[in-house]
Amino acid sequence: MEHLNIDEIIQYVTATKVDRETLELMTKVNGHIRSCSVCKEKVNAYEMVNDEIKKDIDENCLDLNRIDDLIKIKKEIDNEC
Repeated sequence: MEHLNIDEIIQYVTATKVDRETLELMTKVNGHIRSCSVCKEKVNAYEMVNDEIKKDIDENCLDLNRIDDLIKIKKEIDNEC
């Protein structure tokens, strides 16, 4: 089984529009992560990072140190593969 690539995961996690391309991606990713724990963990990790960034932006308190921490987490996730 071929794993999802980072671009697919990022597009999945950050999707904001509903169009044919996005729905196809959602179907692909959802189908894949049902049977692939490695990609499921990556998607979950990227969702956590994305949610934290959105939360900081929504609260108007975007902390640059926090961004650095989130970037470190992303790099750790990327290095696990």
